[in-house]
Amino acid sequence: MAHAFVKKMLETEAQRYRLQMIACIAGSFVLANSYLAARLYGPEISALLALSAAVLLGAPLIYHALVDLLSESVELNELAALSFVAAFCTAEYNVAAMIALFMVISQLIEFRSQVGARRNIEALLRLAPKRVLVDRNGELTEIDASEVCPGELVHIRPGDGLPGDGIVEEGLSTVNESALTGESMPVEKKAGDHVYAGTVNEGGLLRVRIAAEIKDSTLEKIKEMILHAEESRTPAMRLVDRYAAWYTPVVLALAGLVLFFTHDISRAIAMLVVACPCTIVLSGPSALVAALSAAARVGVIVKDVSALEEASRVTTVVFDKTGTLTTGKLGVDMVESLNGVKRDEVLSLAAALESVSTHPVARAVVREAGTLHKASTRLEAVHEEPGMGITGMVDGTWVCVGRQEWITAQCLEQGGAFENRRGWGSVVVVAKEGAPAGAIYLSDTVKEGATGIINALKKER
Repeated sequence: MAHAFVKKMLETEAQRYRLQMIACIAGSFVLANSYLAARLYGPEISALLALSAAVLLGAPLIYHALVDLLSESVELNELAALSFVAAFCTAEYNVAAMIALFMVISQLIEFRSQVGARRNIEALLRLAPKRVLVDRNGELTEIDASEVCPGELVHIRPGDGLPGDGIVEEGLSTVNESALTGESMPVEKKAGDHVYAGTVNEGGLLRVRIAAEIKDSTLEKIKEMILHAEESRTPAMRLVDRYAAWYTPVVLALAGLVLFFTHDISRAIAMLVVACPCTIVLSGPSALVAALSAAARVGVIVKDVSALEEASRVTTVVFDKTGTLTTGKLGVDMVESLNGVKRDEVLSLAAALESVSTHPVARAVVREAGTLHKASTRLEAVHEEPGMGITGMVDGTWVCVGRQEWITAQCLEQGGAFENRRGWGSVVVVAKEGAPAGAIYLSDTVKEGATGIINALKKER
């Protein structure tokens, strides 16, 4: 339902944007021709063309000014609209068209940024699946994701997205939460762990008990947060709003005084035109929406737009390393061989088993092994314990690859415990025929350019 709402909103805004763009292009073309016609055909034809340009360009400006008035919000658009109307009523069509052109261009910039931000929201909503398997009366039924109710048991297969927030009742797997948390490394989930809408199951089968309405999921709250941020105001913009509340009446009063004492309406119009704060009208909303759109494109969600102004006073930056300064893609740092087994054999045996797994650690090991892993390797009795490790026969040799504790408990003979003497957190133990054969140490890789960014920030202090 939320996806349909955002899609409809996008279509409406896109239509408004196209109509205003057509009016702007056509009006600009006619306005340019009016200046050319003044030299070629005389003032009558020039005035007619300028009148047409003023109508084309002024219609969107008058429309937005009326919308602001009906919503009882005091905006600086009204002053620009009054300047346009005053110039138009005194047959200063070229002046009226130029005023409208500047304002319409600002509105187009703002509309374009808003459409970009909304498209990012639509992409975020696409993370949620459309169809899910639900256990109803002991039978698996495929239904629309929006029909899932709190308390229902949903079966999440490898590669499936989660339709709503819930708690794992059964299963062990890794879940990719990068779309919501920015953490690019998959998170291991077991019975009792919380899972969230929009995340993707990358490992084994999970049975999840949905804990809340789909509309109340974390994904929906993020969507609402983006929309709220787009509609909120920065302190500077709120200052402009207060400024506009008295500025417009004062300017109108002064223009009236000028007209009263001089009896020259062109002077009053000139005052309205000069007093129209186009730069203020252009800068605030356009910069805000453009910033939100740019942030959303790179996966940054702004909860409160006032943070954009606060950023100018930041003196200390704290980074979450994984996925921010690093790629979130594991790489092999070192291979340790034990009990006379050669390094290449440790890597080859591990890669042979890991080649049938989709776990990020498995991918890193296979990638490191490269040509050492032969496609002709014979695998038998392969069994993977999600989140723990994998066992099987590799060319007739019993091999285990996995976590240190799991390997020690499941695969090593008495007295053959592996000792992590290096103290590294990300280590994969390889056992051969019940004895430790070696260990593969992994770590996240630093993003290209991360060092330069840190050094640049240090220079800004």
